[in-house]
Amino acid sequence: MRQRVRTAVPFVGSIIPILASVLVLGCGENAATGPGGEPATLVVTPDSAALHALGDSVRLAAALRDANGNEAGGATVVWASLDPAVATVSPSGWVRALENGTAEVMASAGGAADTVAVTVAQAAAVVTLNHEADTLAQGETLQLGAAVTDSNGVEITAPAVEWASTAPAVAAVDTAGLVTALRGGAAVVSATVDGVSAEAAFAVLDHLAFFSDRDGSDIWVMNVDGSGQTSVTNLPGSVAGHVWSPDGTRIAFYNEAGDADVYVMNADGSGLTNLTPPDDAGVDFLPVWSPDGTKIAFRSTRGGDVDIWVVNADGSGQPIDLTKNPGGGDEQPAWSPDGTKIAFHNASGDIWVVDADGGGQPTNLTNGLGGQDPAWSPDGTKLAFMSGRDNYDIWMMNADGSGPPTNLTNDPAHDVDPAWSPDGTKIAFTSQRGGGYDIWVMNADGTGQTNLTNAAGRDMEQVWSPDGTKLAFWTDRDGNYEVYIVNADGSGQTNLTKNPANDYDPVWRPRP
Repeated sequence: MRQRVRTAVPFVGSIIPILASVLVLGCGENAATGPGGEPATLVVTPDSAALHALGDSVRLAAALRDANGNEAGGATVVWASLDPAVATVSPSGWVRALENGTAEVMASAGGAADTVAVTVAQAAAVVTLNHEADTLAQGETLQLGAAVTDSNGVEITAPAVEWASTAPAVAAVDTAGLVTALRGGAAVVSATVDGVSAEAAFAVLDHLAFFSDRDGSDIWVMNVDGSGQTSVTNLPGSVAGHVWSPDGTRIAFYNEAGDADVYVMNADGSGLTNLTPPDDAGVDFLPVWSPDGTKIAFRSTRGGDVDIWVVNADGSGQPIDLTKNPGGGDEQPAWSPDGTKIAFHNASGDIWVVDADGGGQPTNLTNGLGGQDPAWSPDGTKLAFMSGRDNYDIWMMNADGSGPPTNLTNDPAHDVDPAWSPDGTKIAFTSQRGGGYDIWVMNADGTGQTNLTNAAGRDMEQVWSPDGTKLAFWTDRDGNYEVYIVNADGSGQTNLTKNPANDYDPVWRPRP
């Protein structure tokens, strides 16, 4: 720290002239000596000052003191700023901040003087974020700007802004305020200066993958508002069975060209890999990801029968036959949430389960009572399924096969394709109760059955959004197949694809 400079002077025997910028502290014959003629010292208080807004001011005071520290007689004080661009000082000792920096302010009386440092450093009082959008599509970027002012409303130039995101996996922000939308969801981005913050909330649109024959037979992706529709495959033959990896970075599907194989690719269509090369006459289709994203189960005839197989998702190793059923007919594999088991149905018309590592034998859970379309509850304790034992209804059973299954819908019309909500409290299904097919939803115990779509035509294959607030489905109500979404309460039915070609089989991209 700079040492203060004080100067004491002896008796000079004359009266100091009164200048234009003076402060009269007292009435004495000698302004530079004590009562006995001893040298006096000029002391300015406070001994330093800090101002945090341009235009702010502080009052300084000066006093003569004798060798014993007692206040001396009258004196005339002259004030001066050694850096008036930073701070000025008035004749009465008021210092006013003009610019960031440090100014030395000096008080003098005769030959005595004292100098103090006045620091001007603007501190943030208000932070305002400037942004042009509140909604972003995945992959989009947005440059944010932070306007920062001090307590007097004067802008702070080049402030040191700390940027942060509450959900960096959804919307990341770099040190310059550039926001990058990564996954569907919500994130709040904040800018902080001197402990003062401003926030901006962003919604990143979810993605849907779907099948379209508008330009061949390809997999397309789009934002959940229908924007950004883009084809991500360009292969001979028809592609189908598209499913997102659990982390949302890849898509698995099968291509019906040749003997049909299972492929995996990045979400943008790059990195295409054939997981089941055409080295035999088997047909490989309907891939399903393991919960950890390391393996893919699929249905195949490569062993001569229709069995459930599994292969590493990175293409290493060889596919393994899990069910080894001489009678074949094993369909619709569904991984348990913990990844240890795979449920399926087969030609016997029952729901079975097999260890996902290939150990042990498949176990029949329904034992002749019938079942199709097995769907695990999110906690892995229950299986919902469709059964035609009395009629096509949605049933529920314990995942370990204990206890009797329960008919949840019990309606004369066909109820099919059960789908659990992400929180496990509801089950959506397709019903023919109105003559056509509509999307219905009910509580997990079968109560509160409600028609969500209630429209002419066929509404089919509903899938829940990752946050459970919406469902996507396809319908022919417009004369061709279109992808729609609907809120979980039945409101807001919206056609997303709006294309004369056929668009169907929507699948939500998972959130992290």
